[in-house]
Amino acid sequence: MVAIGRGALDGDLWGLVFLVLGVPLLLAGIAGVLGQEKWKRKLGAGGSSLATVLLIILIIIGIFIFLKGGTDFLSIHREPEPTIPVAEQIPLSLPIKAVITNEISGAAMTDVSVYLVDNSGRVLEQLALSGNAYVSSMKYRSGESIFLKIVDGSAFYVATVSLPYYEKDVAEITQPDYHEVTIRVPDAPTTLSIKVYDEAGNLISDGSTLNTTSLGKTTFTLTISVINTEQDTSTYPAFNNPATKSTFYSALLLVADKPLAVSGMNPLYTDASKTAMWGDIAGLKAVLDPRTNTVKPGTETFVVTIDASAITSSTTVTIAAYLDFDTSYYKSMGIVNGEAVQLATFSLTITK
Repeated sequence: MVAIGRGALDGDLWGLVFLVLGVPLLLAGIAGVLGQEKWKRKLGAGGSSLATVLLIILIIIGIFIFLKGGTDFLSIHREPEPTIPVAEQIPLSLPIKAVITNEISGAAMTDVSVYLVDNSGRVLEQLALSGNAYVSSMKYRSGESIFLKIVDGSAFYVATVSLPYYEKDVAEITQPDYHEVTIRVPDAPTTLSIKVYDEAGNLISDGSTLNTTSLGKTTFTLTISVINTEQDTSTYPAFNNPATKSTFYSALLLVADKPLAVSGMNPLYTDASKTAMWGDIAGLKAVLDPRTNTVKPGTETFVVTIDASAITSSTTVTIAAYLDFDTSYYKSMGIVNGEAVQLATFSLTITK
């Protein structure tokens, strides 16, 4: 909203005073300039010069006072937009009613098990399925961050949920029965496929042997593709597992026997017998294309370089795809964590 006349509307009379003083002075100065010849005749040459200076000063003062008064009197200012009062929020202690939905299809997932766990991973309770929602028997307070462990077959995903506050005026009249939350999560695939190609683009079969003498080189690249074709499923994004205080990943693990040297993925572990590397395969979504009524697979590709120049006997490269893979555990122990779920595997023997 725009308001005009701060001096008048707000009771500020200074603008009006400046106008009353400034206008006559300005007019007097102008009149003096216009009548300058007349003044010259009356005052003579010296007097006329002094009169001219005085008239100029008078005009400057008049202009200043006029502008000052006009600015104050006719100023335009913008009033602040009216603020909308924020409704008071209050905490409530209520049971939880959680709807778990497939992040791709939006359908409610009623074939999973849902547990409420604390920040150490201890199970506080299993939520009971009621219709298309999972309901707790215990009450939890607004503002709490809770962990819902969603178990889908052998795999699991942990979602962190902040319980809402409620408008005081509404809650005092009709208190809700539940903290109602909706959680969008991936529906995990039951299997993935791994395809490996040589430098010429030829598909390498699982369990086959690659002879570097026949190949004519000891350093070469492999292209590895991980593929999900199960409609409306996806590999999990990284999440924090409160039970282990570590991050779990959907991961592709490559393990090469020494003395093979490998590069092209994230270094993970090495010892006297093997080198391990990994890559993130989160978000491999298999989505139905309505135009063709076919499933568009989710794919992740890695290109690795293998140097077999130091081998003297048969060596093996093993590739596996996992859900719930703990990189921290592998880095410290050199083995896959017990929670990880293997969805695909591939092996290749390399000889000289």
